[in-house]
Amino acid sequence: MAVEVIGVGNDWMVTLSGLQSSTADSTSYINSSTGVTCRVYADSGGVASTGTDVLPSSSTAAFGLSYLTGTNGNYRKVIGSTESTALTVGSWYWAIVTVAHSGSNGEWRNKFKFVRRGST
Repeated sequence: MAVEVIGVGNDWMVTLSGLQSSTADSTSYINSSTGVTCRVYADSGGVASTGTDVLPSSSTAAFGLSYLTGTNGNYRKVIGSTESTALTVGSWYWAIVTVAHSGSNGEWRNKFKFVRRGST
């Protein structure tokens, strides 16, 4: 698991690379899913506190990741700096990407810290 640092005031990307079919007879890439999404949750003692979404707010649908045309199962969502205003500087979070596609499900978790970048 990679630990990332996300800087205040920066856009950032959530990427899922190489999504493939999970059936025993196929390892083909999935290049057409509309079921690749992401939510951001606060860290609670090393685990995601999934009771309350931080991004997007719990009253909003999850961020959708779009397929990158011409790739082998790569999906991406750029989260703009203006969308990150609910994050607290110095706090840890979990970006959780989920896939629900034609009966196949998956989940990937990445922990990151939200920091203020710059020089003093």
